[in-house]
Amino acid sequence: MSNLKLRPYQEQDVEKLQVFKACANLSRPRTGKTPTSLILSSKWPEGKTLIVCTGSMLYKWQKEYQDWLKQPCEVYTGTPKQRKEALKNWTHGLVITYDTLKEVDHYNYIKDEEGNILEKDYSHTTGAIASIRKSKPKKLIVDEFHRAKGHKTARAAALNLLSKDCEYKIALTGTPAYSTQLDVYNMLHFLWPEQFDTYWNFRQKFVKHHSIWVKGRSGRPEEKLVPDKLNTIGTKLVHKIFDKYAVQHKASDPDVMPWLPKDPIPELIELPMDNTQKKALKDLEEWFETEGEEVIAKNGLDRITKYRQIISEPQILLAVKTLGPKTKWILEYMKEYIDTPTIYFTNSTKHIKILLPLMQKIAPTAYIIGATTKKERFQIEEDFQTGKVKHLICNTQAAQEGLTLDTGECIIFIEQFPPVGSIDQASQRFTATVESKKDIPKRIIKLILKGTYDEVINTIIDSRQENVNVLNDFKNYIRR
Repeated sequence: MSNLKLRPYQEQDVEKLQVFKACANLSRPRTGKTPTSLILSSKWPEGKTLIVCTGSMLYKWQKEYQDWLKQPCEVYTGTPKQRKEALKNWTHGLVITYDTLKEVDHYNYIKDEEGNILEKDYSHTTGAIASIRKSKPKKLIVDEFHRAKGHKTARAAALNLLSKDCEYKIALTGTPAYSTQLDVYNMLHFLWPEQFDTYWNFRQKFVKHHSIWVKGRSGRPEEKLVPDKLNTIGTKLVHKIFDKYAVQHKASDPDVMPWLPKDPIPELIELPMDNTQKKALKDLEEWFETEGEEVIAKNGLDRITKYRQIISEPQILLAVKTLGPKTKWILEYMKEYIDTPTIYFTNSTKHIKILLPLMQKIAPTAYIIGATTKKERFQIEEDFQTGKVKHLICNTQAAQEGLTLDTGECIIFIEQFPPVGSIDQASQRFTATVESKKDIPKRIIKLILKGTYDEVINTIIDSRQENVNVLNDFKNYIRR
């Protein structure tokens, strides 16, 4: 077991939930749901643990599993061969995404000249649910359970199949009902399928309805019952169940994080290098050039620059078709958090030029680089603040000052490089400037490529930042 230690309230959560085979953690972000659920799973009987999460959190969960439980944890991703190898090596933990898990049928379509579908033939089915079930997991952790919204979705169907297979399970989410109170059915059915068997039975027994008039097939008005919210019996039942089988905390609770700083604590997302990066970085380190590529470092400083570029995105220098891990992660994040106002920082304008068209295919994305005029910056700032554009990618040096982006909820550092002041000033771009925005949730993510100078730079930056804090707030440090 790890030397890491849970906080007192987390230990109490584990003690409460470990006696149940199905439970939920409904705590808000930054209250430590991940370590609590991992330690909880270690209290349950031995068996394989499956963790279902979003694509941007795959490697985060793997690291947390290894750090807290000191046991091997595989990631189900990559090529078919790599996925098969992950299943083969699965002895303790395995992390998989919702979309990799779910089963999807694919078809070949025959269309006319105008593009209308005339006929469709079944082609094949994708999804790892069948392979996962054959591996017989015993414990199941589902992160951000609200991602499985809609009782008819493929995500929900996959989780419900696993619910029958896994003896122990826990659902994690800070928003059990994200649209209407009726949304809570998905979680109840997942955790206790026998008690909450079908959506329609749940709706009939526990949901209020109101009448609306709609145009029927005959063209005449018809009365239709629309679900409103949980009725009194349903509300009491849900509260009673969650009170017994769930825990819930907020970061502002006095017994949770009384020491919580005003600024969010950065989250490190550690990504593995791909084979192209490993080979190119090794060649540069040994020979100042890469084999088979016209990448030659003139001196030590030039080598560092090229090293950084390959870490950020190999396509900046190398003639490769596949995108690097950081670029893939960013695109995955955008798909999952398409409506979350996010600011991305990198020192590489070349990387921005590769990322921008890919990001714009997913959602409207603006950018700020050194060549961006003051007038353009003003318009981009206004578009972001008003929500017209929710994703903004910036050159760190070009956008570290003079911008107010306090409607932003997340800052992602694609790469970091001294001076520390640039990182700190970039982080302050989304600090609330008026009281009405002080409660907007804030998150800072740093992308780190494992086994590279990224790790060293992050340590240096964090260390120097701590020294700066001591100098700027020396009276408090003296008191300690």
